[in-house]
Amino acid sequence: MSAIHSIESSIHVDHRDITHPQLYCKVSDGEHLCRAGADTVDLWIADLDSSIDQACISEAEYEASRRFHFPKDQQRSRNTRALTRLILSKYLNRSPEVLEFKRNDCGKPYLEGQDNRLRFNLSHGGGKLCIAVAWDCDLGVDLEVRRPIDDASDLVDRFFHPNEATRFRRLPKHLQLESFLRTWTAKEALLKATGIGLNADLSFSELTTYPLSPLRLLNVDPEWGHPQNWTLICPQVAPDLFLSLAVPRPVEGLKIFKVDGI
Repeated sequence: MSAIHSIESSIHVDHRDITHPQLYCKVSDGEHLCRAGADTVDLWIADLDSSIDQACISEAEYEASRRFHFPKDQQRSRNTRALTRLILSKYLNRSPEVLEFKRNDCGKPYLEGQDNRLRFNLSHGGGKLCIAVAWDCDLGVDLEVRRPIDDASDLVDRFFHPNEATRFRRLPKHLQLESFLRTWTAKEALLKATGIGLNADLSFSELTTYPLSPLRLLNVDPEWGHPQNWTLICPQVAPDLFLSLAVPRPVEGLKIFKVDGI
């Protein structure tokens, strides 16, 4: 593995708050990275336009990439599949090509058979990929690129909790875009962590929406437990990226790896 930089946050994460780890450590080639503990989460950030060894992807995964019209999107699809296999194989100490993937009824991917204890979730946007990895615990991650959203107010009214919509409308105009993107990614990460998928109602949860203060989970459907039992982390990994991680338990440690090539 080459050109990996690590954000190693050996910190106690208050699961009600945002955490902003900082890139500070370059990991030497060949160093064993993947020792995620029972209460820790690893995040991997990768550039989908970089050179990735795609030899490990299956024939079905290669054929699926051909459904995209543009060659650039085909390449990103294959890189996504390859990176997922290469990264997860390092936790399992197995060859990436032998990993078997399934999807639940809502489309969330998971590892089949003996590898099922290793849980992961992924999101991509703007040529970037994020993969979250943990042992024995479901998790969700969502990634969005900062961009103009002309119908943000309409989307808030349609999909957000009524209290969130009220707070959003009270914000100054120059803060509304950041508030929308930060809240949207957090809510999607929460939905993905539950395994019910992105077609579910985003209003099942209520978050704080003011962009200059810590993001907090105020309410969640009782089926998914108490809000204080959830970890919601929004690390600042790049100026124009909004990233949210949701885990239905406390998280004691977070490591973030930036992958420039693998």
